[in-house]
Amino acid sequence: MIEPECSCNAPYVSVIVPCFNDAQGIRDTLTSLARQDYPKDRMEVIVVDNNSTDGTPRIIDEFADRIINFRHLVERDRQSSYAARNRGIACARGAIVAFIDTDMSVGPEWLSQISMKFKDSDVIYLACGVTIYEERASVFAAFNRMKGFPIDEYVQHAHFAPTCCLAVRKTVFEEVGMFDARVISGGDYEFGTRVYRAGKPLHYAPEIRMNHPARTSLRQLLKKYFRVGRGLQQLANYYPDRYRETFKHLLNPLHLLPSMPTKFIISLKHNSIWRKASYTDKLLLYGIDWGLRVSKYAGHVYEKQRFQAHI
Repeated sequence: MIEPECSCNAPYVSVIVPCFNDAQGIRDTLTSLARQDYPKDRMEVIVVDNNSTDGTPRIIDEFADRIINFRHLVERDRQSSYAARNRGIACARGAIVAFIDTDMSVGPEWLSQISMKFKDSDVIYLACGVTIYEERASVFAAFNRMKGFPIDEYVQHAHFAPTCCLAVRKTVFEEVGMFDARVISGGDYEFGTRVYRAGKPLHYAPEIRMNHPARTSLRQLLKKYFRVGRGLQQLANYYPDRYRETFKHLLNPLHLLPSMPTKFIISLKHNSIWRKASYTDKLLLYGIDWGLRVSKYAGHVYEKQRFQAHI
């Protein structure tokens, strides 16, 4: 599709929001996007529903009159957040594609800040900063905030940015391809390393903040880590030349053991949440870390057995 013409210098930006069964989350996200100070004729919002069965589609349609260039698409063929993002990318008209996840929110200057960064011709792949906040205080939310999103480490050492805070020139997708919709998690990692291997620069702008609510229950955290374990094993299955050796050590049964207490404490000694926690909460945080290690390991084992059963 062709980018709309305009006399202003602001680049046209397509914002893609994948969603599934999160009526309140999509309302919060779209409310913040409707308040952007970016020129309204230079942005579009594409919401891609991944076969929601609750009231999410109705909430999405409420914003058709609140956001000028607004599209509500449905990804029916594959149940995958990456498939939903690919559907949005294929229809995007912007030179820049920005992603945000359902339940996240941004300040009114978010797109203006992204646009300023992309005025530098070297910027083609940009990670924004993420602030995790607590909607309801709990030790599980504190753990989520404590671990956070170390995006600077992701970009510098693992060569990727989470899709929830990523902006990319659309030409990058044309050059290296879309997200791999087969994986349940880790598609952002695979795409980022593909961009890096193609010799493209990766940038990080920590001053551009996006807001993400903390997970407030053990069930939510366990589900996430199990999904991450599955996704990493899928990458090893689908890309053995790239990832099998990288992730081979993660199937070591030693990962069922808790972290070494001294190593765990040292890694968090500068973390303000850890320093302010009571002795009891510190024991709980350590126990949560152990449980999530086991959940991630279980995800690896589950996916490896599932893959071998289909060979």
